[in-house]
Amino acid sequence: MMQSDKAQLRQEVRRRVAGLSLQQRREAASRVAMLLQADPLYRQSRHVMAYWALPDELDLSEFVGSESAEKQFYLPVVDGDCLRVAPLTGHWREGAYHIQEPDGAEFADPAVLDYVIVPGRAFDASGNRMGRGKGFYDRFLASISACKTGVCFACQIFDQVPVGPEDVVMRQVFFA
Repeated sequence: MMQSDKAQLRQEVRRRVAGLSLQQRREAASRVAMLLQADPLYRQSRHVMAYWALPDELDLSEFVGSESAEKQFYLPVVDGDCLRVAPLTGHWREGAYHIQEPDGAEFADPAVLDYVIVPGRAFDASGNRMGRGKGFYDRFLASISACKTGVCFACQIFDQVPVGPEDVVMRQVFFA
C-alpha cells in the first residue's frame, strides 16, 4: 500500500474516533481492561509495558492504576529515534510529541518485559498494526520477545491494514 493510502486510512481513523462520545470511550476502555485481565498471558506476566494515552487513543490509565500493586508497569519514552522504557512513577513530565512520560526514572532493560500493551491507529484480524507513521513502536517491538497485545476502539479494526517488512504483528488485538 502506498503512503497516500496510509494517510487516507489514518484520516479515516481520526474521523471515526472523533465521532465517539466520552461515554463510548470509557465503556470501550472498561471492556478492553476486562479482556486484558482475562488473558492468561497477561495474568502470568510481572513486567508490563503500557502507554500514556493520547486524546484519540484508548485510555487504560484506570486499569493500569488498579493493577499496579500486582505488576511492575513501564511506559515508553521517546529518546531521539528510539523508544525506551521507564518504570511507572508518580512523577510526570511532558516528553516528545506532548506525551506524558515518567520523570526521573532510569531507563529499564526492555528484556525484562513479558507483556506489552500496544496502541495503534488501525489493526486487522491478522494482528497487523498501523501506527502513527514514525516507526517508534515497530523498531522497539522487533527487539523484544514479550507478548505483544494491540488495543483500540472497535472503529479502528479493518479487514486489512497496510504492512511492510518492518511492521511487527501483534499476538492478539483487544478492542471494544
